[in-house]
Amino acid sequence: MLLFFSPRESFNNLGVAVKKQIQYRRAMKNSSRGFTGLRSIIPLCCVIVICLFGSLGCANAQLIFADSFDYPDGEIVGAPGSPWVNNYLPTNQAFVVSNRLYLTQTNQESVRVDFPTSYNSGLLYSRMTVNFSKLPDGDGNYFAFFRAAGTDNLRGRIWASTNGAAPGKFRLGITAISSPPVMVGRDLFLGTNYTLVCRYELAHSFSTLWIDPSDESDTASRADDLIDQGQWTIGHYGFLQTVSVFANSGNYIGALTVDDLRVGRTFAEVLPLVKFLSITNVLNGVPGMSAIGQATTNYVLQASTNLLSANWVNISTNTAGTNGMLNLTDPSAPGIPNRFYRLMKQ
Repeated sequence: MLLFFSPRESFNNLGVAVKKQIQYRRAMKNSSRGFTGLRSIIPLCCVIVICLFGSLGCANAQLIFADSFDYPDGEIVGAPGSPWVNNYLPTNQAFVVSNRLYLTQTNQESVRVDFPTSYNSGLLYSRMTVNFSKLPDGDGNYFAFFRAAGTDNLRGRIWASTNGAAPGKFRLGITAISSPPVMVGRDLFLGTNYTLVCRYELAHSFSTLWIDPSDESDTASRADDLIDQGQWTIGHYGFLQTVSVFANSGNYIGALTVDDLRVGRTFAEVLPLVKFLSITNVLNGVPGMSAIGQATTNYVLQASTNLLSANWVNISTNTAGTNGMLNLTDPSAPGIPNRFYRLMKQ
């Protein structure tokens, strides 16, 4: 993500900003040298598009559902504004605590959210932040899943277990439908936030799980269940506590919280890359910028007066909030006629 700032222009006028962006793109398109230079810096920024104010050249949103669990403490089913419904009895045992969904093996309710439409081809993705406070028991069990439309068939199951982990630690894995799951070979800690991304391929039920991925090609903490389980139409996403209705009910998930759930059709939609949202002239030529990236992730703001330069200056290191938002300034900008900015994940 690149952003251009000139203190001589008023970026409160979106029309001016858009016009400058279109002119800049035309210039880049007509200059083979400039276009080559642009491509060479994209991998460093971990971006795929140039987009000012998120208005030009951005992919169409394919987000199906998002929930930050900002409900009052208490039962999630029936909470004000809650779309969650009971999936398995009993009821009244799935709770929101401090704006997170709390799942525990001492309770039994399963809940789900119904999609506005069903999907039978292509890919589905889910993203969430989990934090375990109690280790799984036995062989562990699954706590999150895609659900077939209108029928009791759970797919793309995310599994928690202590099998293979060092004492006091646990691991996560994935199974399309049947156990045993394919586990990620990484020991995880209690009391720590982890970002999970699940990919579900609808034609064959192929399922993939990433832990804290940087992008879809990341293989560092990844597990794949590629046994063909056939095609199913998916219409729901849900969470599970004690699996009292299944044969493997003697194995338990421990206890965890879930936050920042997103379900979509692309990896980028559920785990968006960092992008600038706005830029303003705060005072005396100091630009103020807002951006959005991955929650609680560190990003380095860099600047250069030459878009094609290899010498970018580090301005500041900034941590995105729990909602992914970043608010940035560049006090060193006054007196510089123009400047380009980019954000790099630390």
